[in-house]
Amino acid sequence: KRARQMSWENFNNNYLKIYKTKFPKKDYVIIEANPLIRYCVRKLGLKEGIFRAGFFILPIVIAITYFISVNFRFFLAGCYYMMIIFHLTNLLALKRMKEK
Repeated sequence: KRARQMSWENFNNNYLKIYKTKFPKKDYVIIEANPLIRYCVRKLGLKEGIFRAGFFILPIVIAITYFISVNFRFFLAGCYYMMIIFHLTNLLALKRMKEK
């Protein structure tokens, strides 16, 4: 049998299904682990909060990695941008859940 490929729409639907069973009160901010992003999302809204918190976290990452070797700095910067991409992917699913 061929492995079933999951489309982007199925991914969003599964994400929302799992989220609604774990968090029945529909507070979409609870799922966020980073307290800075959680605070910004509560105060500024979903989209603006994620972007603003991302820009607050970037100088912190740069300050932490300033005294570390150059190769490790690139690694941590890559991790930071992957985190932002992850949050923006979840943003699409959370916006759909908020609309329903």
